[in-house]
Amino acid sequence: MADGELLPFLPQTVSRLGAPFGADWTDYPVSDKVLFFVYGNIARVMGVYPTSNLAVMMAFVTAALSFYGCARFLRVRTEWSFCGALLFAFTFHTLMRGLGHLWLSYTYTVPCALLTTWMVTSLRHLSWKSSALIFGLVTSAIIGVSNPYNLFFYAQLLTLAIAAEWLGERRSINLRFGVFCLVVAFGSWALFQSDGWFYAKGEGASSLISRNYSGTEVYALKPIELLVPATNHHLSWFASIGFRYLRWASVRGEFFFPYLGVIGAIGFIWIFVELIQHIVRRSRKRLPAHGLQISWILLFSAVGGINSLMSLWFSLHLFRATNRFSIFISAIIGFFLVTRLARLTTGWHRWGSTSLALLFAAIGLYDQIPKKADRSGMHETLKLDQQLGRVLETKLQPASLIFQLPVVDFPETRPPNQLSDYEHFRLYLATNTQRFSYGTLKERALAQWQRDYEELPADELAAALEKAGFSAIAIDRRGYSDRGEALLSALKAAGKPLLWENAESPFVIVSLQSAPHTEPPIAHKLTFGQGWHASWANENPRWSNGPAVLSFFNPLKRTVSASLRFGVKSVEPGDFSLVLNRTTITTKKIGAEITPLMVENIQLRPGLNRFDLASSTHGRRVSQERWGLKSFAVQDLELSLTISPPNSLGTGP
Repeated sequence: MADGELLPFLPQTVSRLGAPFGADWTDYPVSDKVLFFVYGNIARVMGVYPTSNLAVMMAFVTAALSFYGCARFLRVRTEWSFCGALLFAFTFHTLMRGLGHLWLSYTYTVPCALLTTWMVTSLRHLSWKSSALIFGLVTSAIIGVSNPYNLFFYAQLLTLAIAAEWLGERRSINLRFGVFCLVVAFGSWALFQSDGWFYAKGEGASSLISRNYSGTEVYALKPIELLVPATNHHLSWFASIGFRYLRWASVRGEFFFPYLGVIGAIGFIWIFVELIQHIVRRSRKRLPAHGLQISWILLFSAVGGINSLMSLWFSLHLFRATNRFSIFISAIIGFFLVTRLARLTTGWHRWGSTSLALLFAAIGLYDQIPKKADRSGMHETLKLDQQLGRVLETKLQPASLIFQLPVVDFPETRPPNQLSDYEHFRLYLATNTQRFSYGTLKERALAQWQRDYEELPADELAAALEKAGFSAIAIDRRGYSDRGEALLSALKAAGKPLLWENAESPFVIVSLQSAPHTEPPIAHKLTFGQGWHASWANENPRWSNGPAVLSFFNPLKRTVSASLRFGVKSVEPGDFSLVLNRTTITTKKIGAEITPLMVENIQLRPGLNRFDLASSTHGRRVSQERWGLKSFAVQDLELSLTISPPNSLGTGP
């Protein structure tokens, strides 16, 4: 955002990433675009690192202000509103997110969301001109453009509130208010995600966000974690509980994030004692919302709960990390405690009530805020990166192309060896003008050339990159089992000198001599898209589970001729078809044995080319294994290109 390229409602392209073509992130669903835009513009003045610190700080400030304002709306006394605001702002959920999960740490919408749901069933004098109605609609709009987990659960609680009002008093204005809030929330969400729909490429690529049922168990809310303190707790006895849990827990997700703290645990028990008493006494009063809402959260979010059922039966895997809904439990408990404690201290002198509130806040903060982490090496790492950035800016021409090795997918991948995900962004952050190969969306035809080039011998790789206009290779040693020594030796033997190396840094920069007349890099393989089993399930042959897509990106301004050779088979006899850019180029009878197939003189137009493969026999489950649903398979897929010189057509690259 600070580079000024990612604007709302437009194609999302980052020119300094995905070199030489630029990284097109339009298909990448991103939440909190408004906050990205605001902080991006601040970063243009302050810089990325100070703005990142500001963004983290404001997560706590906005959470505290939101809770305090909502508590005051509920007429909770000032001292208890202040106490609840502090404890909610510094929940373990928020403290442990930080920059890694920045927008998950923005929880200011949660108190407003809960207050809106309570308005639907509780407000007696709601009118279309009331400030409460405006508050609810504005809250819904903001939630729609913020974290989708909060939107998803807000929609659930709001729907339950509408249902409760329908089964109860059926006040028409309250019901309409609840429905309008739902419409506004999803409307604002759709509006700010519209760029991904309007500018979609139709590539048929695999989903960027890979989810399955197992994630709903791994990242589910485990009720025990509401009460288990973290291993970095101030008190050693509390920390030992966390270590014991860590040693023996077999399902390992986002540990300790749901921790409520001692004060929160007291409120949790108090809520359910009150709810049980209400049920046992068969009181005619309406059941307290606090206990009912927490019960729904547990029922929906716990391991094997409703979310798991939805995932297993309907393949709704997207919201797998239901432990994140624990922030709603923290907010509900916070409101419950401050209202009850304010009521209990109503007859007290002001200083007595304030002292008790401050005592609760002090105990809660000491319990919730973990020990300070050791970040002693982080500053030195940053200094080394900045030193390398200055070298790249001074010794290379501005906007030089730099190829990064090993090739790493983006987003959400498991890099090789000791390399962590997203580490390749470090060089981008350390420079201002240089362009890097990392950052193209994974499993897109636009990025296939990088995988193909990585497989070349070192001397051929260097020559191919120089022809494509690259000025350097950035190697991260942590991505190689031998720390990249074999690759560096081969590049040295090919006459490619080192531009930068430091024993304390994992990066090594190898200098290249960009060719005077360049032509963009071109892939030599097709890219597997929708409809195929994961690559690690069936390497060769590669099975599909139904109609499937292959794609190829031609970066030249002229058509490329190609021939395609592969074997194909299916689980049962049928007709196989191969369609290129909506034109059928071949059909074949296939069966259980491999049938060779050769298609020559394929014309690949400039830009994206899409191959649709289909069999008349739809997917059939041949086993109960994870990859048991099969339709047809391709084997030994070979693409041969015939690239004519630019001069022969009178056009340049």
